Amino acid sequence: MVAPDLRLISEIQGNPSTYGMNFFGDTDVSPLIGELVTIEAVVVGDFQDGDADAARDLRGFYLQEEAVDEDSDPTSSEGVFVFDNNFGVDVGIGDQVRVVGRVEQYFGETQIGNV
Repeated sequence: MVAPDLRLISEIQGNPSTYGMNFFGDTDVSPLIGELVTIEAVVVGDFQDGDADAARDLRGFYLQEEAVDEDSDPTSSEGVFVFDNNFGVDVGIGDQVRVVGRVEQYFGETQIGNV
């Protein structure tokens, strides 16, 4: 599999002018929902199951863009949750990581899944 081109988290999250909707009636859905994307960002929240940090097991971690990659749009988000489903790589806060996964909605929130 060839990894897709690198995307910014703000592109994935979208903003009010680019949001779509889904069959649940959510109206703030990522414009890239369902697409395979590559992102590179810094781990700002480590909530993986079974790693060295036993607290807050949510089967994933939060990423935030580096300052140089932030857009200047206050209506877009620079962070996203990565649902790793115990994919076997232990990340830690402050790590810069590159992730390939599919843009999904989970309980009204955008996340990266199928990592």
